[in-house]
Parts: sequence; structure tokens; C-alpha cells
Amino acid sequence: MYQIDPTQMPNTLLPTMYDLKSEDPEEPGLPDMFHWLQPYYAVFDHYTYNYRLFQLEDGRYREARLLNNRFWIPEIQLGLGVWEGSYQGTVQHWLRWYDVAGNWILNHQECLESARERAESARLEKERWIAKLTALNLDHDAL
Repeated sequence: MYQIDPTQMPNTLLPTMYDLKSEDPEEPGLPDMFHWLQPYYAVFDHYTYNYRLFQLEDGRYREARLLNNRFWIPEIQLGLGVWEGSYQGTVQHWLRWYDVAGNWILNHQECLESARERAESARLEKERWIAKLTALNLDHDAL
């Protein structure tokens, strides 16, 4: 995997199927058990941001129709689409999972940030209630 004008070392980005070891020492790529036909096959060019998805039908892959660069996979109740944003300090287009409502699935960093925001919101709400109780001359510790 390589980048034009790289901002990060290639090994710090997400792996591709070619980064995974094969059971055959002469062959790079996925382990042989993954070489069987899969129901879907996605291709994403991170230089041109061209996204194509193929669906297995009658033993052959046929290109699927994408809506807004997204494709819903009913068997797993998730979709795969192109998202533009920053991941690990690199801003570009990325393939990303989304849920039935069309919301992008949060990555680890986004989950942590969301948890921090909820905790801060809860802390501020608690402070507001304490201030209200104090203004009414009520002891909030006794409640």
C-alpha cells in the first residue's frame, strides 16, 4: 500500500487484503480459506475515490448499483459507503460502515470522544441541578 505525498508511513494505515499473510508461502494476500467466492466484493481506489461493489449472482460477480456511493448489505444489516473525513490524522475519502438509519459507525477514537462528551454533559447537568437546589435553599446531599 502506498500514498502519493504520504503524510504517514504506509504500515500505519489500514491493511489491505494484500497485507495479510497467505497459507501458501509463494503467494501474498489473504489466507487460502478466504479465496472462496464471497457474496460481495468491494473495490475502492483511494487516489481517485472510485468505489465499486460487486455482488455474487449465479456464480459470477455483477457490479451492484450504488446510491450516493453507498451500498446496503441486508445479510449483515450494515452498509458500506464512501465517507470524507479525518482518520488517524489523514483527511481523505474512506470506505466506512453505516447503520440502517444511514449513520456512520463510530471508530474507536470517535467512541471515546462521544463518551467524553456524554460525561461532560452529565457533569454540567448535575451542576445545574445543584445550583437550582441551592437557590431554593435545599441541601442536595440530603436528597
